[in-house]
Amino acid sequence: MDTNAMRPGWVRTNMGGAGVPGSTEEAVHILLWLATLPSDGPNGGIFRDRSPIPW
Repeated sequence: MDTNAMRPGWVRTNMGGAGVPGSTEEAVHILLWLATLPSDGPNGGIFRDRSPIPW
């Protein structure tokens, strides 16, 4: 099985800054979705907002 990766975009953190649109909660939500995909789910991809992005 391949590994999935996520690209959350800019997230409101000390590094990202306060004016960034993405929250840490949203990033964790995507991370948990990827971590709990069924064994026949997508793999070997990069995802943003639960959608695959080209790499």
